[in-house]
Amino acid sequence: MSIILISLIITCIFFAVLLLSTLFLWSLPANSPVTSFTHRVEGLSPSELIFNESASNNLDGNTPLADYTLLVYIIGSDLENKSYAATNDILEMQKAVDTSSMNVVLQTGGGGGEIHDKRFIDFSRTQRSLISNGTTHTLMDLNKANMGESKTLSDFIIWGISKYPAKKYAIFFWDHGSGLNGFGNDLNYNDILTPYELQVAFQKSTFVTQKNFELIGFDACLMASLEILNHVNSYGNYMIFSEELEPSWGWNYTAILDRLNSNPEMDGRSLGRIIVDSYKQYSERTSEVANRSITMSVIDLNVVPELVNRTIELADAMGKQITDLNSATLFSRIVDSTERYGQSVNGTSGLVDMYDLTINLENSFPSLSREIKALQQSISKAVIYNLKSDSKINAHGISIYMPLQKSEFVSLLNGSNFADIFSILPWEKIAFTQYSIISNDLTEPRIKSTTEKNEINLRTDSIDISTVVADIATNSTQGPMLIYRQYIDPSKIDSNGFLTYSEHNMLSLCNSQTCIPTSMKLETNRDKKFVMIPVRVQSEADNINENVSLIYEMNNGKFVFLGASPEINPNGAVPKIELSLKPGYKIYTKALSQYPFQVSKNLAASIKSTSKLVDDGSLLVDSGEAILPKFVSIKLPFAITFTFCDYSDNCYGSRWYTFRVSYDGSSQIQPDYELNHMQNGEARQCTEIPSTIGTCQYANGIYGFKLQYPQNWDLRSQNVCDNSSYSFDTLSDPTILRLSPKDKLRNTGSPYESAITIDMNDSPFRKSVKAYFDFLKSPSARDIFPGTYQITQLKSRSINGNPAFEFVLKYNSSAEEKLDVSKERTEKFLTLLMDNKLYNLVLQGYSTEFSKYLPAFENIVSSLSKYTNNKGPDSLNDNGQQSKIFSNQCNMEINKHGSANHSENGNLFENITYSTLSDTKYNYTIEYPTNIGFGKPIELNKFDPSGTISGYYFVLNDNTQSLNDRGMVSIMIESFGKDEVRKMEQNPDLMSVPSPFDINGLKAAIENKVSQDKLDTVGYHLLDEQVLSVKGNPSLTTEYTYFNPVVKDTTQDKIVYTIIGNQMFLFHFTSDPKTYLYFIPIFDRMMDSLEVEPE
Repeated sequence: MSIILISLIITCIFFAVLLLSTLFLWSLPANSPVTSFTHRVEGLSPSELIFNESASNNLDGNTPLADYTLLVYIIGSDLENKSYAATNDILEMQKAVDTSSMNVVLQTGGGGGEIHDKRFIDFSRTQRSLISNGTTHTLMDLNKANMGESKTLSDFIIWGISKYPAKKYAIFFWDHGSGLNGFGNDLNYNDILTPYELQVAFQKSTFVTQKNFELIGFDACLMASLEILNHVNSYGNYMIFSEELEPSWGWNYTAILDRLNSNPEMDGRSLGRIIVDSYKQYSERTSEVANRSITMSVIDLNVVPELVNRTIELADAMGKQITDLNSATLFSRIVDSTERYGQSVNGTSGLVDMYDLTINLENSFPSLSREIKALQQSISKAVIYNLKSDSKINAHGISIYMPLQKSEFVSLLNGSNFADIFSILPWEKIAFTQYSIISNDLTEPRIKSTTEKNEINLRTDSIDISTVVADIATNSTQGPMLIYRQYIDPSKIDSNGFLTYSEHNMLSLCNSQTCIPTSMKLETNRDKKFVMIPVRVQSEADNINENVSLIYEMNNGKFVFLGASPEINPNGAVPKIELSLKPGYKIYTKALSQYPFQVSKNLAASIKSTSKLVDDGSLLVDSGEAILPKFVSIKLPFAITFTFCDYSDNCYGSRWYTFRVSYDGSSQIQPDYELNHMQNGEARQCTEIPSTIGTCQYANGIYGFKLQYPQNWDLRSQNVCDNSSYSFDTLSDPTILRLSPKDKLRNTGSPYESAITIDMNDSPFRKSVKAYFDFLKSPSARDIFPGTYQITQLKSRSINGNPAFEFVLKYNSSAEEKLDVSKERTEKFLTLLMDNKLYNLVLQGYSTEFSKYLPAFENIVSSLSKYTNNKGPDSLNDNGQQSKIFSNQCNMEINKHGSANHSENGNLFENITYSTLSDTKYNYTIEYPTNIGFGKPIELNKFDPSGTISGYYFVLNDNTQSLNDRGMVSIMIESFGKDEVRKMEQNPDLMSVPSPFDINGLKAAIENKVSQDKLDTVGYHLLDEQVLSVKGNPSLTTEYTYFNPVVKDTTQDKIVYTIIGNQMFLFHFTSDPKTYLYFIPIFDRMMDSLEVEPE
């Protein structure tokens, strides 16, 4: 017991001494003469805390109590490192005429860079300083104390108030801000002060000093949020901060200190007004665009508890309204139409104006009117002075955090939970409910598209479209083709779900002389539209090389520059915005990807960081105001695809449409140009259940139908795993199902076979069951059936109560005619309208086999009926049998129809047999393969009787055995005499006559041809160009890729030109890039076999 008693006595003595020491220090006047004074801080040695004697001239015991002590907490971060921004503001403080009525005390650190001719404070170390008589006096060196720690801040406040007592106190925070995430970023520790850490620091310092602040101010971005107010309102009378990003120059400290010195009795309300007014005036003098986007507000902190209570009441009432996907979608649209802050291409702060949100909320939820009015009154009462600007007309002074889309919630959480982020529990519940509902929505907003003349018509039946983007593929300023992503205002979708693309314009970034293509993001609210353009800004003179977003307000096609925002990290401090682009800066615009295209349908992931995009440009800044976007008519060939996304980040894309440019400069769509959109594979609910009556049942829950088909017919469904060749939105509609008899026969040399195909079109542009019949009567049908055809047996009928129309078409294939294998074909078309969808069933085959398979077709048609699977993938079918999912078939299809499986055919080309072809006109022979592909040459003059083209065409593969047609692998050999000028000029692979008729003339001709191809060919990209030798003769080869309109995909070609005597030979190899290297040895073998008889 004695040991415990002694311990208690010693402890009491220790705390008594500590208390007396503290009281003694507090009793010292602020300006007491101290030659060397040590103030111990935990973890630091006394030598690190010695006051600088240079400050002693301000420590006079007879000096009266100061009117104000201003504590300025400056985290230098990259603002100081890159542009000396902190140093410049400290110099502004020094320029104040007189600071004798106040104490201006600084704590600096959290940056990098030592003292030199432009910097007089070492921001790599944490130091305390006093500004007096126009000079900054360093008082203490805290080594590298973490400015992002709560303790570092509280120590500074306690020390500053204890050392420099005054009638009133104010504290200003200088650095980056990010609202919900907190303030500042100490680069030495990569640490910020979270809202909770700010609260802890204020709580501790207030407990020790028993002093509150007259004014708390944030010279930082995005700090005017309710979360910040809720954490720190108890520790001051007034607060000043900004809802939006601040410009890089921040506050005008000279004006602030001069006005305060002239009226040192002013309260926090008046001081806040001075800061706002001087900030506005200083910004307008510094930049012509400053008044377009700045905000600042002064808050009466005594009203904040009432404001929080009104927010809780509204949140409780909202919780009863937002209960399902429809109400959550409605709330997302409300947030979407509210003025937002801290936006860039790659990120958002998630902060919206609180008052503006309530206006939009009341318009959609009038039942919440009472709670909304009460909250609006509290906001108006709390905001006692407010600065808004031309582009931020709905800035009412206080923001609140509410993410818009699923990806924003995910980015927000990032390892946290809602309780760590929100301090107002009912508002946390609203955010959590919203996140939970939209996260569980996995339904894509399906779209359909069709073309009419030069228009693309799109339609969706989804009600929650948040984003519409157009990916435009066209030649870049660098040469290779790039994809530029441009957003479209979702409000352009009309009430029936229609969106029409017809203008063929593309947003470009322009200086006074030229324009270059660019990507862009569009943000809209109830009253304003903003365009954000990702660029890289480079300046050797200013040592700048940064990815930023150029922000413009868009109004009736005109653009107003608002500033350059650095990349925003939703989980970190937000940099200040730059409001100027200096002459001489270089601007590099950004594209989504290079050729070949790999477009992600996850928009949130695909433009997550502008640094990951591809550079294009550059554009020289000749005047900051002259760097403006313009909608420019696209003059080069281009391709375009559209993607619609909802608030749950579910996205769905159209197919690619490709346009060429006519001679009058207008864009014309290519009827057969389809660039296939990559869709993520998913297992379809297709079932195949053999029955006891010799038939099989097929049910498709995706396309909503079921039918029966003969057991002795093969069934192939659309491959939904390897869908690089098929999407749900194609020009002629995807083939859902293909049935073919097992005894199928095919003409020698032709891939055509008897089959029954089913496709479905739910486009609103085709509602009539006579749609296909009407099409065949139109002039456009001649593009598909250039020869003669006959339509017979027209008849309207009903299939299981659904209207239908059928007819029979007879014709001869022009392609088969050219191959000398033509036979008359007969096809029966039946179009059925069921459940607002058009189903097209076609029986195709040669006329000699048509009657043989017609009964099976009729039985299939009669069995077709509506089918909806609402029971999940393992449900029972109508007969009570368990369904079998075709998930295994997906893997089989990928192996069968996906990229070339070389191991499977590894010995194929070792067993090729070759024959010799002799051409008597040009006196040459060449070997060709006979046991692959068509196995024989096709004379080119069959395709052009005029004689412009002559030579031979060899098909190396028979690729039409599957639904996934990727195009033929072929070799074409052409020959020209020296005097065949017209023939060479009209040949698309040559286009001119080599002059002189040798390798040098050939090089010049091919260079011109390549230059023209870059302008005329969509997706043209030159891979290789070199001189080589063929049979000892100098030759030229070009290798390139492009979009092939026939196979609707990327094609890779290689052309070898060689001149032998007075003749030129041209070898043209064409392949899918995936099989290019597989077949190129055959091309080399054929080229090496060329023998030309001497003249």
